[in-house]
Amino acid sequence: MKNIIRSVACVALLSTSLFAQKNVNNTDKEMNKKLQNDLNTRYPAASKSIVVWDNNDYGYYGSYAVDNTNFMARYDKQGKYIETLTRKNWDDNVPMNVRDSYDNSPYKSYKIDSYWEVNDPMRKGYYIRAKDTKGKLQDVWMDDQGKVYDKPDYKKNEMKKKKEDEKSMD
Repeated sequence: MKNIIRSVACVALLSTSLFAQKNVNNTDKEMNKKLQNDLNTRYPAASKSIVVWDNNDYGYYGSYAVDNTNFMARYDKQGKYIETLTRKNWDDNVPMNVRDSYDNSPYKSYKIDSYWEVNDPMRKGYYIRAKDTKGKLQDVWMDDQGKVYDKPDYKKNEMKKKKEDEKSMD
């Protein structure tokens, strides 16, 4: 009798786990479809490219290439569009304030793996992927002034800091 109860409990637990896993996958597929549709509307050339979607603590991002140029579209956790970045070479064309900020940042000894510029007309910023001496990747974000952040939501960080500064002045 105890074996029957244990077996039923195991089957119920396994079924619940599989059902939950299936919902997560369907949710990801649905979100990817929503994001892909939005991206295709914003950038019709992306509809002819393979877009690789991924997510992290800050939202979703899709990487794709058009005419040998790499792009990354970013969306928040709710699927709201944030920005599109273009991969560039880390060379003499990098804005001086970005280069100076990176050279004075805690990551200055890291090797640049990739460098991206926001290419939306109403938004400016930069994303650098760097490797430390052990090969561990570090994401580095910069606003249009070259201020360094370790999270992509630098505008939110600025707004939060501004509100805190205003409160401290009261």
